[in-house]
Amino acid sequence: MPVAYQRFADLADVMGVDTHGMTPVQAAEAALAAAIRLLRDVGIPEKFTSVTQDSYSKNRLGQGPTKFYENAKVITGDAADVDRITRHVLGDACTPGNPKECTFETVRPVVDHCMNGDLDDLLS
Repeated sequence: MPVAYQRFADLADVMGVDTHGMTPVQAAEAALAAAIRLLRDVGIPEKFTSVTQDSYSKNRLGQGPTKFYENAKVITGDAADVDRITRHVLGDACTPGNPKECTFETVRPVVDHCMNGDLDDLLS
């Protein structure tokens, strides 16, 4: 978020958060809190490890055109799984569009948190 505080602050406004009197950083943090509330309100799994093949109708876990998918019927969150998903993220066509440089060392902690972290840890 540090490279895009104003963009996140703008998101807070469109999400209906009253940002009057907030700095862009405070408004950005309010947007994150609102997004986490929305995620919980609609029942989206909070961790990748909570996703199963029957989590939602379009889930392709354990399916797909390559061995990458076939060999991954369950997301475990162990070190090997975090490394596997990190390599997959780095190979995704959208990754170069990220405003922050993406390397294995910068992406792996994010993937690890998505698998094993707590969303509340992201809030100040």
